[in-house]
Amino acid sequence: MLNAEKEFMVDFFGLEPGEIEDISYTRQSDKRPVLRVILTNDHDPCPDCGCPHPRVKEYIPKKIKYADGTGRDCILLYHARRFKCPACHRTYYEPSPFVQKKGKIADKVVFDILKDLKDYNQTFASVGRKYCVSATTVSNIFDAHVEIPRKKLPSLLCIDEVYAMKTQGSKYVCLLLDFEKQTPVDLLPNRWLPSLLEYMSLIPEEERLGVKAVCFDMYPAYRKMVKACFPNAIGVVDRFHVMQEFTRRLTKVRIRVMNRTRARRERLKEEMKAVESDFPRERYRDDPCWQRISADWQKTSDQYYVLKHFHWLLSKDEDLDIFDPGREGQYNRHFQKYMTLLQLREILLGIDPELEEAVRLKRVLTHMYESGTYDKAGEQLFNETYVAFRNSSIKEMNGFSRTMKEWRDEIFNSFNTVTVEYMVNRRSEYTIKSVRLHNGIIENRNKMIKCMKHNSYGFTNWVRFRNRVMYVLDPKATYSLEPRFGSKAVKKKKNK
Repeated sequence: MLNAEKEFMVDFFGLEPGEIEDISYTRQSDKRPVLRVILTNDHDPCPDCGCPHPRVKEYIPKKIKYADGTGRDCILLYHARRFKCPACHRTYYEPSPFVQKKGKIADKVVFDILKDLKDYNQTFASVGRKYCVSATTVSNIFDAHVEIPRKKLPSLLCIDEVYAMKTQGSKYVCLLLDFEKQTPVDLLPNRWLPSLLEYMSLIPEEERLGVKAVCFDMYPAYRKMVKACFPNAIGVVDRFHVMQEFTRRLTKVRIRVMNRTRARRERLKEEMKAVESDFPRERYRDDPCWQRISADWQKTSDQYYVLKHFHWLLSKDEDLDIFDPGREGQYNRHFQKYMTLLQLREILLGIDPELEEAVRLKRVLTHMYESGTYDKAGEQLFNETYVAFRNSSIKEMNGFSRTMKEWRDEIFNSFNTVTVEYMVNRRSEYTIKSVRLHNGIIENRNKMIKCMKHNSYGFTNWVRFRNRVMYVLDPKATYSLEPRFGSKAVKKKKNK
């Protein structure tokens, strides 16, 4: 019958009961538990001459660190046999099921650490606390076991930059993503055109010829790189980045209107004070001029309040449920009554004709993306949308028309359907949904990268950062069972 210590060893390390010759349990002076273990002698043959009857020369005690992942640790004092071959006099150790050669941390702990580092919310420090080791030890383990190579270029490639770490003089790193598999292809230290061209030139031409479409934001270097390195690919600027650019311009219009409204409110306030100074006490309240100015001031104050606190309603589509006329309103302290979001939006649109026109143009742009097709009809719809912005009386919208003209081909290419999805409901009825190439997936991955950076207070080792990102973002990425190099970490390269 197994005692408690032997049962623990058998269960934890996956050993057979017959593999343990002796085991005992003690505590150190710091009350840390110590397990002393000797394995059964299997008379392992000599690795040189194959002699099957080696002699035990000595027992070498080896301290192995173990932690259960709950912040508690113990020491495994493994008395390793050292054999001596009677034929060739070679000395060697018996195989260890606990650690690899020259290892001081149990293999199971090492592999548990590597598994925990798959979670982008975890840092080297947090994992170290969990397994009672330092953050430096965790990073060394990661460097020794994880090295993710570049993946093959996919037919549908997404490119985007993310502010992550300062490397090689750049604050942005460039992520390449497989649109269909939703896995990273590679992570580059910067997004500069010379660096991109140099990187792509090292990839075999036949691999680059297989790329059919590349999706990116409106960064000119990406377009130049696609034209130079992917002769069979089309460039695509997805809807998200175009709408993001429009929203920036809409915000400028809104701020300009808000500043005018605030100036008018202050001017009316001064006029009210001037009228009040002509009357004793509060008799000015009966004056028709004061009443008119006061009403205008209150209306302007209401408009400024809505512009400041509910401007986000301008970017919402009018067919959303939040604008349902039958929707119950909420009490608003400023207006001192129940107000629906639809009523607040109507106040917004009635403040200034520029706001109303900008929102109308947003509907035109949304219609272009919802109805646009990759054919002559879609091209005609794009031209009509472009003309609507070009003829606008708002300077920001005129500027957006120039953006549409500059990126015409890439925006039109975004109408192209690259795949379809089958949506199945509970009644086993399915609908077919066309899918366009977009950067929504890569934007999600960028959030994970930012989270890793923020949680760890930044990275200074580019090789480690790249491997961590590739390791986390690819569900199939794994670690090597054997360390690539002793226990030394990747040497930190100073950023130039």
